[in-house]
Parts: sequence; structure tokens; C-alpha cells
Amino acid sequence: MLDIGSGRCHLVPMIQAQRIADDGDDTETEQLRAAVEDARSAAKRGETVPHEQVREWLLELAQGKTRPPPL
Repeated sequence: MLDIGSGRCHLVPMIQAQRIADDGDDTETEQLRAAVEDARSAAKRGETVPHEQVREWLLELAQGKTRPPPL
């Protein structure tokens, strides 16, 4: 999640939805809503990463370099 006003980003672990046969979008939608709520709560607690750090990390990933995301 990106907080434009403060110029800081919040990296949220993505919830990997496991699709089950005949499972509708309701489960996936609820998982997405929960992930968004977790991200908003973390941002309110100040658990964010400066935009420049995230930008540098993404640029390195685009060049094929791997390292853990900034925390």
C-alpha cells in the first residue's frame, strides 16, 4: 500500500489464494478485503517503508537482482 501524503510505502505479504473447484469469487474477495484491512492497520501503526527504498528495491528486481524487500 502506498501512502502518497507521507511519501512512504507499506509492503504487505500477499495472501496466496488457493482456488478450490467450484469456489466462487466470494472467498477471494474476502481474502483481499482482509489483506487491505491488515495493510491499513499496519500503516496506521507506522509500519511503512520510505518510497525511495521501495523504488530502489523494485529497480534492482527489474534488473534481475534479488534481495529481501526493504523493511
